[in-house]
Amino acid sequence: MKVDLHMHSYHSDGKLDCKALVGEILEAGIEVFSLTDHDTINGLKEMKEAVKGKSVSFIPGVEIATRYQGDEYHLTVYGYDENNYEFINLINESIKVRTDYDKAIVKFMEPRVKLDEFLVYEDNPYIGGWPSLNFFIEKGIVEDIYGYFDISDNCPATMIFPEPKEVIDAAHAAGGAVFMAHPSSNGKGGLPLANLDYFREQGIDGLECYSPYTESENEVQYYIDYCTKYNLKISGGSDYHGGFVGRSLGKPHITTEEISYDYLKQYIWKE
Repeated sequence: MKVDLHMHSYHSDGKLDCKALVGEILEAGIEVFSLTDHDTINGLKEMKEAVKGKSVSFIPGVEIATRYQGDEYHLTVYGYDENNYEFINLINESIKVRTDYDKAIVKFMEPRVKLDEFLVYEDNPYIGGWPSLNFFIEKGIVEDIYGYFDISDNCPATMIFPEPKEVIDAAHAAGGAVFMAHPSSNGKGGLPLANLDYFREQGIDGLECYSPYTESENEVQYYIDYCTKYNLKISGGSDYHGGFVGRSLGKPHITTEEISYDYLKQYIWKE
């Protein structure tokens, strides 16, 4: 079966609502998928409704930001207990980190823009992205996401996310499985072994070996070999944002034979 275990809706920085996203999933022939919005499970209820009666298997997921050696890393969590207070509280704290940064980067750009205007700005979720980015685009400060990141690189404010161990322990306590998302996004050509070792020692369950960030089959095999050596699980996904950024749903092409499906299928949501 074709799978895609990493994608985003308009509840984070994607452009599609859950119904539209499921429509594209079915059209792409994907039979097993996960919604992994950034630091929010606000789309969970909507997605459960969207998949009812559809010939597709849905694994509840979320992508949580963490910080290691000054860099932002992402962890995908599958099959969590949505009623676990500690886990949901951790996610909500990450949402606040992002919200506070939105205000800080707008403040950094004063007087070209005004924080007071941003505080009453109504972001359109159907255009993707996030509030401060879309506010800057509307005000003509930047043209796209890359111009925004140029500003972000010079902004003294930083997003301080939880340490990996805190996220991993909270996710496990909520019954979830934790994977490092797109490791090559933090290590072009292959994340160094020292970094992989660190996250393994903190307790991750596996790696997202298949992602649009890998540039060669050798790079994919590098992660698979690491998982095999240390008995870690394998996942994969497109990191699709509904057209907000240039990634395609279902690419790379991944099947249940290439990932740890027997392990992950326990998290499939049942009506």
